[in-house]
Amino acid sequence: MSSTPRFARRPRRSRLALAALALACVVSPTLASEPRCETRGITLCIRPDARARVVEVVLRVPAGAADEPAGAAGAAHLLEHLLLLHEPDLAPVVAHGNAFVSSDATLFVAAAPPEAAIDVVAATLSVFRGVDVPPEALERERAAILREGEGRRASPAGRLGALVREALLPGTPLGRDPIGAPADIEALALAHAVAFHAERYRADAAVLVVAGPIAPEAVRARVEAEIGRAEARPRPARALDPEPPAAERVALALADPAVGAPERVLAVLARVPETPRAFAATGLLLDYLASGLPGAPRPELERAATAIFRDIAFAARTLAPGWVVLEVRLSARPGTPAAALDDLEAALRARLAELAEGGIEAEVLARVARRAAIRLREADARPVGTGVALAHWIAAGRDLASWRDRARIADAVTPADTSAVARALASPHRTVAADLLPAPR
Repeated sequence: MSSTPRFARRPRRSRLALAALALACVVSPTLASEPRCETRGITLCIRPDARARVVEVVLRVPAGAADEPAGAAGAAHLLEHLLLLHEPDLAPVVAHGNAFVSSDATLFVAAAPPEAAIDVVAATLSVFRGVDVPPEALERERAAILREGEGRRASPAGRLGALVREALLPGTPLGRDPIGAPADIEALALAHAVAFHAERYRADAAVLVVAGPIAPEAVRARVEAEIGRAEARPRPARALDPEPPAAERVALALADPAVGAPERVLAVLARVPETPRAFAATGLLLDYLASGLPGAPRPELERAATAIFRDIAFAARTLAPGWVVLEVRLSARPGTPAAALDDLEAALRARLAELAEGGIEAEVLARVARRAAIRLREADARPVGTGVALAHWIAAGRDLASWRDRARIADAVTPADTSAVARALASPHRTVAADLLPAPR
């Protein structure tokens, strides 16, 4: 993979020129709010919307912890700190937003007033110019990251999450903590961040979303001025390599005196077909599991375990094409024995097995699909707030036509589709059941 070119720093524009450009960037009320994507040295998605009070700017760089070379764990997070807090050109981003690192990407996010939006767009794109920070910046950010790690490890949920991730994806980059272990952070040098930037920070592989009261022509002109119009090159999809070993169930236990009640996290790593229908069916199945609809586990579990049950939460995420993690958190009341959580987990597994046979009943599925379609329309109607989701969507290789068709695809899901997803989750590639229990007195 080629290195990102180091762009020369440009002279500051005059205040008069900046004021003129700021006035030109405000969108006309007649412009549509449909997102439009194009290639301009970057995948640029613009969603003009005159109703919004701020302009949302989201840059997704496909450079995360899973991309770090051996011996440089934590380099992606260190680089994000150095760029955001020590590169003067990023000051407008710091003033209006923040940055985040995950296993597969780094996101720079800002919500700026319209008069500052073009400057924020330009500042965000400056992340591709290179790393030019003073040596003392490394030690300052190393100390900050070590404190951040201590905070995570002090949190029972943070420690449990790390245990689950490592057990679910042993030996894979996606199983690592994105900020790095303390020993990894101590071993990082400035050269690691510089090399990671040169290898992974490519504008042609990134997605920039700009949404709100903004004129598309002003955004396009500034993007072209900052990074040119290089032809985009497709980036290979990340696979789970090495593939995690199959296992029916891995049990973990963490005793922590800070926990007032036992909890269990059931994490299921499963293969789900990478098709629009399967993608929609996974979302609808998750909605159903977490709902109060007839037959859904939540009311069943609440009725079966009223005396011990406190909460149940569901979440799902895509790790790589075809790989989905379903996470279920079962929380009990103080004093509940672990055996009671075994019963709750068994009830949930039994329900998934039933759904694997017949899927969600057609009339119930129709209700779930209608509710999902309403939520999607409401989300799309918001002036801003969908930039991160849109950036992830485009980065996953899904086009805008499928973004617009999400509600229609959800309506087309059948009980057989949900059955296929439930079957994948009921007989998973790997399952981790982790207990977070109060330390014995």
